Amino acid sequence: MTLRFAPALVLTFAAPAWARTVTDSAGRVVEGPDEVETVFAAGPPASVLVCVMKPEALTGWPRALYPEEEAYIAEPYRDLPETGRLTGRGGEANLERVLQIAPDLIIDFGSIRDTHVDLADRVQAQTEIPHILIDGRFETTPGALRLVGEVLGTPERGEALARDVEETFDRIDAILAEVPEEARPRTCLARGRRERGR
Repeated sequence: MTLRFAPALVLTFAAPAWARTVTDSAGRVVEGPDEVETVFAAGPPASVLVCVMKPEALTGWPRALYPEEEAYIAEPYRDLPETGRLTGRGGEANLERVLQIAPDLIIDFGSIRDTHVDLADRVQAQTEIPHILIDGRFETTPGALRLVGEVLGTPERGEALARDVEETFDRIDAILAEVPEEARPRTCLARGRRERGR
């Protein structure tokens, strides 16, 4: 695995030489600092990923937590500020807000289509803050956990969570192997926009 990030801030003195490079899920080589202490989550999925891996690094929630979500978040992190989101429908964070927060790193977790790659490249170029894309497909979850664990300096936790996911996938595959496809229940998952307070 390789890792490359860019300076987190434009300063009046020479920027430091970054100690690491990483190849993200989109194949982008991003330069960055040896230690990542603060992360701007580009959207809600990224905020959850950072929270399970290194919650103290999270600079805020892309949207404030709903009351029923708070019970699943450790108390010190429930009241982090609302930062807005960079990606997805309803993205309202602007680059000035990102620069004001001045994170060490921006993480987006989800699609790695060309539009997301283009956005990440533009945000990184304009802010000079390293911006990595993590593949959010269900089947790539173990790899995502390992990659983020390495990037955030928590490789042991990333590996432990990845192994747990792999074991869960294996158990599901074993159960499904005993059930003919025509006998398996069919499901539909749908979601839509939600107004706060509902």
